[in-house]
Amino acid sequence: MKPVDVVQHFGGTQTKAASGLGLCQTTVSSWCRQGHIPLGRQYMIQVLTAGHLKADPSLVPPRKRKTVDRASGSKTEPVSQRD
Repeated sequence: MKPVDVVQHFGGTQTKAASGLGLCQTTVSSWCRQGHIPLGRQYMIQVLTAGHLKADPSLVPPRKRKTVDRASGSKTEPVSQRD
């Protein structure tokens, strides 16, 4: 699901969506700004909406993790990983 789908389902505003989900408006705002909802929250929303909104793992970008070269202590480029 996309953030816009959640907002529309709960009445068209981030405040209404947050209230319907029992979350802060800033949480919904961050989803809208980032353009995706974390997968765990998607599954929570799927349950709370009795399946009207469906979780979609393909809409969640892979997480990027920085690695540290233990020998030099320097950081390397982020590594994409899907958990």
